[in-house]
Order: sequence, then C-alpha cells, then structure tokens
Amino acid sequence: MSKILNIILIATLLMVAITACSKSPESVVESYLKAKDWRERLKYVLDPDRVRSLMERHYGNKDFEIEKIKVNPSKQIKDQWVEVEATISVKNIYGATVVSNTASYYLKKTSTGHKIDWEASIGHNSMTTAAFKAQKPKEPIKFRVKAKLSNNYFSISNVYKNSLWSVELKDGIENPIAYGYIEKELEDGKRLYEVLKDGEEHRIMLIIKYPKGMRPDDDVVLIDKFVYDGWLEN
Repeated sequence: MSKILNIILIATLLMVAITACSKSPESVVESYLKAKDWRERLKYVLDPDRVRSLMERHYGNKDFEIEKIKVNPSKQIKDQWVEVEATISVKNIYGATVVSNTASYYLKKTSTGHKIDWEASIGHNSMTTAAFKAQKPKEPIKFRVKAKLSNNYFSISNVYKNSLWSVELKDGIENPIAYGYIEKELEDGKRLYEVLKDGEEHRIMLIIKYPKGMRPDDDVVLIDKFVYDGWLEN
C-alpha cells in the first residue's frame, strides 16, 4: 500500500511541475496580478529568496484588490526573455470599475517555467526617489526611470539651452524625480535622443547625479550616462 501511495505522490508532484512549466507567460502575469498580497506573488518571480525583502519593503501590508485584468500577447525581446503588457482595473471610491494602470512585465524562461523579473518590471532602484531627493548624494546613482523630452530649463542660463537636452524623469510609480540634462553632442546625449525623439515616455536606465553648487530646492540633475534602453539588466 505504501508503495502505491509513493507512486501516486510522485505522479502528482510530476503533474504539478509539468503544469507549472507549461504555463504561458500571459498566464503567469495574470496569476501574479490576481495574487492577494506580495507573499503570494513570490512564487511567480525570479530569485524569490533575494527579492523577498525588497518586495516586503515596497508593498508592506498592502492587499491587492483588482477587479479586472487584461493581458496582451507576449512578445520576444531577447533570448529567453519576453515582455507582457497588462492593464488592471480597480474600483474607485464611488464603486465604479476604472482603469488603474497599464504596465509591462519582463519574464525569463527557466527550468521551472516563465518567471517575472520583479525589479525590472516595477522599476526598482537601490535608492527610493524620496531618499534620493532628501539626501542629494554626491556620487552618481544608477536609476530606472520613465523619461520624456522636455522644454524646461529652470535656472539654466540661456547660453546653454541650445547645447543641452532637457529630460523629464519619473520613477516606476510615477513620482517625479527631477529634470535631467545632458550635452547634445556627447555620445550618450545622441543615444538618448534617438530613444526619446518620438516625444513619448520611455523606460530607460540612466546614471544621474546632482550638480555641484545647486540650490537646495532645484529639481535638477545631470545625466552622467545613458546606460541602456529598457529596465532589464544586461
């Protein structure tokens, strides 16, 4: 009898493993978004042991109350990686269901199925926007940002306006970071412009720093380097 039970147990575990591995990227994203809290979402992300503390800090005790999920077909972005765009709807204070957010999720194909790169998908940074603005670190910091070309130059002299790109920078949850500036003739300035020249908002990774001698209330940073287009670490 025990031998039969062992066989049944092994068969069940194999079926669970096969089912997990065969889930489409779209199904993984849908299951991730349907999860009630960050702990339940852990099973769908890459390297869960490492990102557990990051997710706990990011979400806290928040419960996810999503009314509707629309998941678009995945698209291949590089070897073993796909991108899935999903739109979620929630109830507003009047009880009506409204669109809350559309976001992209980056998934890697692993031996146990597709897993979400949580850090790249939500735009996680080593320092929060609030901490960055409060501390104004002297050293350059690598940031995942949402970036869009701008015409704002604030206190920058008119002499330099024609030689600098102005870029509006926000973090992954739409918090304004600052306006960033980079010389147009620099190689990184040219590469950045090629990405942003359509006037749309793009997910990119930059190295930014506060300029010396700036006023405390200036929301101005220098773009030290355009790292790459997108939020995935190469």
